[in-house]
Amino acid sequence: MDPQAIECALSAFERATGLTITVHAPSASLTLPRRVLHQLPICLLVKTHHQTACTAFDASACTRGRPPDAVTIKVCHAGLVEWVVSVSIGGASWRLFAGQRRAAPDLRPHAISPPMAGPWSSGVMRLEPVDQATADWIAELLAQCAARIAALDSVQHHQPSNRSAKIRRYIRIHHPQGVSLAGLARELGISPARAGHAVREACGMSFQELLTRQRLDSAHDMLQGTDLPIEQIARLSGFADPSRFYRVFSRVHGMPPAAWRRSRQARQP
Repeated sequence: MDPQAIECALSAFERATGLTITVHAPSASLTLPRRVLHQLPICLLVKTHHQTACTAFDASACTRGRPPDAVTIKVCHAGLVEWVVSVSIGGASWRLFAGQRRAAPDLRPHAISPPMAGPWSSGVMRLEPVDQATADWIAELLAQCAARIAALDSVQHHQPSNRSAKIRRYIRIHHPQGVSLAGLARELGISPARAGHAVREACGMSFQELLTRQRLDSAHDMLQGTDLPIEQIARLSGFADPSRFYRVFSRVHGMPPAAWRRSRQARQP
């Protein structure tokens, strides 16, 4: 998880809407410590009087038949309008709370708590009212913010790591020379015994298969783009034995390199 990237997404939403996002999640206190508590003065005032009611409503408002990734527009007992959405981060469920505004007459929230008057009432009345159209726009922006954060988390936790890129880069650079699995192991900082398994896990094929593919790719480029002799192309591609190059190339393409070159040249205008 990249806290800086997540903070950037949250801050972009805040700049666009003028609202403040608070994050409720067990791991958020370690990742985004300043966002785990409501810091808005009116909210703090309400919670000093009705902390239990606030917590209970926050929990129930997010589970009232709404789809898991849908944004809920809620109005608490103090009259504060908030937008809430859940997002999975690192296998844990986070809730993003964006607020606050007061409700305009046409607002139709998904969840509303019976109103209570209190010392916060005058402050609530000074908040900017939000109508239904604006509330829906804010909900869409929050949904996009949550999707962005989920995508950032997916890149880190669910897509292949950069080990695949490191392996392919190493082979791409060193394939013309005597590249070896032991050399790749040193590059990755793992044992030679582990390196073969690491290549297959990251790339879905063996080290030798990757190396042969890269050498054939280089040979293809030179066969099409140069007039170099085939034996020289074999050596420049990393095939120390030209006869092996002929065998491998013919097995893959169903024809020897010279015939493949002629067929490609015949297709060119």
